[in-house]
Amino acid sequence: GGDGIAKALELNPDLASAWVSLANLHSTVDWDYAAAGKATRKALELEPGKSFVQGLAGDYAKFTGQFDESSAHYKKSIELDPMYYRPYNQLAGLYMRTGMLNEAEEAIRQAQYLLPSLPSSHSNLSYIHLQRGEKEQALAEVELEIEPIWKAFQMIQVLFELVRVDDSDNLLQQFIDEHRGFWAYQIADLYAHRGQIEKAFEWLEIARQQHDPGFSWILADPLLMNLYKDPRWEPLLKSVGLLEAWQEMPARYKGAEQ
Repeated sequence: GGDGIAKALELNPDLASAWVSLANLHSTVDWDYAAAGKATRKALELEPGKSFVQGLAGDYAKFTGQFDESSAHYKKSIELDPMYYRPYNQLAGLYMRTGMLNEAEEAIRQAQYLLPSLPSSHSNLSYIHLQRGEKEQALAEVELEIEPIWKAFQMIQVLFELVRVDDSDNLLQQFIDEHRGFWAYQIADLYAHRGQIEKAFEWLEIARQQHDPGFSWILADPLLMNLYKDPRWEPLLKSVGLLEAWQEMPARYKGAEQ
């Protein structure tokens, strides 16, 4: 937790890894992006040549809607340590958000090559197939997902798009029953994907009350893009500390079309 990190920094203020932990804490737990930005810049200043520091800078830029900067940091992270799977995976998430599906697929396959047991990688490939309208491939791919929660999450979307709505509904209800305590943000994602905007905002509010760390991803989340034009969107961002970042995002990344 924060106390241990504070202690580490007290003992050694030049410890880049402690600044990295602090930045993560500020983003996902405190929703204090000014403080997260400060900690990120400090880590970058101390050890720009460390892959994990560049990866952190990529995450911070992604969380705050600075997608071009994010991509540059992830690429730098890969350059510094080409055998580490994580930046490929992070880059894939960014590409999925910006609609660069071929690049996203390539990055996921590279991450899978480096870590064959990577959770969510088959789900992500399934998502890419869905975006391309390749529904049968999406189904085949999600079947391969090893992490049960991501498998269910993606399967709910695939079945919905295959117009197996009853199956999708049943699986969604099961997902809600089992995971409402920790996955409210993802439940909102699933409703947004279906175009059930009221339900999506309802679950985002539950997630907010549960202080769900998923909110750090909200600007980089492709499943929520169809909420952008809703009058509730900006007040929600304000309540989780990201309104300013949203207002500064380039217009080309705010197209609300799925």
